[in-house]
Amino acid sequence: MIKIELSDEKREKIEKIFLEDLVDGTSRDKRQRKKGKLIEDLNNCRPLLEGDKTNPAPYHFRQLAQYLYDDTGKPNIANVKALLLADRKCMETFAGQFGPFTTKEANKLLDKVFRYTNFSNRKVVNEILREMEVPVCPYCNRLYITALKRKKVRPQLDHFFPKSKYPYLALCLYNLIPSCGVCNQAKSDLDPLDSRYPPLLYPYEEEFGEDVVFALKLKGQDDFVRKMRGDSSKIQVHIDSSSSKLKLKVDQQVERLHLAELYNEHGDYVADILKSYHINTEARVVELIQCFPDLFTTRDEVRSLMFMSDISRERWGRRPLAKLTHDIYFELDNLPT
Repeated sequence: MIKIELSDEKREKIEKIFLEDLVDGTSRDKRQRKKGKLIEDLNNCRPLLEGDKTNPAPYHFRQLAQYLYDDTGKPNIANVKALLLADRKCMETFAGQFGPFTTKEANKLLDKVFRYTNFSNRKVVNEILREMEVPVCPYCNRLYITALKRKKVRPQLDHFFPKSKYPYLALCLYNLIPSCGVCNQAKSDLDPLDSRYPPLLYPYEEEFGEDVVFALKLKGQDDFVRKMRGDSSKIQVHIDSSSSKLKLKVDQQVERLHLAELYNEHGDYVADILKSYHINTEARVVELIQCFPDLFTTRDEVRSLMFMSDISRERWGRRPLAKLTHDIYFELDNLPT
């Protein structure tokens, strides 16, 4: 729902930390082995991927081996790095080239070569997540997913391309989506290449933006007052995707992650927005800007404090329910008299 924004400088730093652990082997953790973890595993598992003359490996195993090893039988470092840092289009290309694996085949590769469980338990994951600075789940924008320095305290990592089908993408940096447990469990093994279903929005590139709107569909001031004073459990939040170029993906995300139902559990929060908007009039907003010029320069800054959220678009990913708050505030500001 909310795009993960990474500057070129931040990407470069994150990719360096990531490759140090898996490929270059120059990690600052003294307990780690000298070689990159994945390179060691590739050195040990070439027979698994290639087989031998009497017992050749499955065809797609051998295809993968041709990409991962050079003519001398050593890991092809350039190709390994290209795989690990692949963007969505490149991952789609790899998936088309090597295809989906059976569950049994995938488990074998995940156990021996692309050892995601081993990787996910290392401190480097927390280091990467802290550098990414994604404090709120990008799939739903509802829950904090803070990563601490301690390796056991971090968000879950969803595989946009499921590792159960594409185990060779299990360690791809941009296949790992920091997310809350609710979204990770709901998304499960949804395959973005399964033509039966539209894929979800890819958080490193796509988002709801301003074309997808959370709305109360208020009919006027009287309707506003009724909802503000009424039973908050009866407040209905609508997700309008009719203007979005990504409508199919948005609708799939809403359905797959149960976003409509989940957002309608926040009736009390929406009611508080309505009350805050009613109490803190435009005159009050202007007064606060004039009284505290060292704290506020724009009305959006005042409104953000009043709603205890952040309604500026560039900061939607910093607070839970920020997109919802922005959209309702905009609806109230444009309410017919």
